[in-house]
Amino acid sequence: MTDKYPVLLTADQISTSLYVMEGYMQGNDDEQLVKEIDEIFEVLEKVSDTIPTIDQDLVEAVS
Repeated sequence: MTDKYPVLLTADQISTSLYVMEGYMQGNDDEQLVKEIDEIFEVLEKVSDTIPTIDQDLVEAVS
């Protein structure tokens, strides 16, 4: 299936999804499943790279 759908996830949800998928792929013998998960992983990883990080020093200075 090649249809794509917009999905709204928080940065924490993306991070958790990446963590879970990475752990699931390790040691999994199903090469096709690992390939499919890896494709999803790459998409989420690209999105997570665009999420601005919060400068903790700035947050503490404002507080």
